[in-house]
Amino acid sequence: GEYALRDEIPMGNSAKLNSPDATTSTWSLFDYTAPLASAVTTNTAMASVKTSLKYLCTLWDSRDNASNPSKGSYLQGTVEVAAPPGTAQFLRTELTGQHHVALGPPLMGQHGLTASLCGSLGMIRPILSSARAVGSASTERHGVTHLCDRYQLGGSNSLRGFEQCGTGPRAYRPMQCSDEDESLYLACPPQSAGAPIKPNGSVVPASEVNGVHLSDSLGGDLRANLFATLSVPVPVPVLATSQMRAFAFFNAGAIGSLNNMQRGGVVASGLNSVRASVGGGFSVAAGGQIRLETTYSIPLLKAPQDQTKGFQIGIALT
Repeated sequence: GEYALRDEIPMGNSAKLNSPDATTSTWSLFDYTAPLASAVTTNTAMASVKTSLKYLCTLWDSRDNASNPSKGSYLQGTVEVAAPPGTAQFLRTELTGQHHVALGPPLMGQHGLTASLCGSLGMIRPILSSARAVGSASTERHGVTHLCDRYQLGGSNSLRGFEQCGTGPRAYRPMQCSDEDESLYLACPPQSAGAPIKPNGSVVPASEVNGVHLSDSLGGDLRANLFATLSVPVPVPVLATSQMRAFAFFNAGAIGSLNNMQRGGVVASGLNSVRASVGGGFSVAAGGQIRLETTYSIPLLKAPQDQTKGFQIGIALT
């Protein structure tokens, strides 16, 4: 994908019985032929096999409606273990919670003003020091998690106001800057200040040039996300009957790393820093816990290397 300048070709299968347990087996080939891929991502150009056992448990669910709740709470825990014979070897734990409160009487055939608070926490750790983390002998010894297994932050399903996987630490493509070719300065790795510097001392943003991303998202081993919203039915009968709602929101999130990922490239600073945004939009319940959303967001907290996006259309999970 664009966020990491790499192509992934997944092939696999999964088996699920009449229980929350699921066994999955996936074979993926990562092709880093993109000319702007960083050294960190090119080091992972190998076939990856994941064989994992996942347990998902709904600890509490008192919501009146899964896709468009107006009251009640929800708490879910997930544990995933990836082990041999796959090359991915890690333990992932996640906790997701929601709480919804109706603040007003029903309107337009729907529940009225509703306040919702949703959050999630996640952590992934390598369980074997010999795990092939990023495809090189030096990092295998440290047991760093593979880039494709790490948490990403950004987009309509995690942090609105930012590009998909647009926040967190990034690896930049190493290039040699030349006085004869000033355009190369735009693609140089960022200096300690977070951006490349030309000989004349001017700083040039390096995260994107002419719409082309010059860095790869490295993700993180830790993730936290918070989403608070106030929603009401759209005051148009034909739209209200389709369960369309208008909402205002506050969104915050952060990712961090259990290991130092500054290997094979220059990594922008900003691990463990919180990103936040506010905005508004419209949503339509699409069944289950899925909503179709269109939003406009304004970032409140961001790092220089983050990739922001004001207007977004996407799929979000309640």
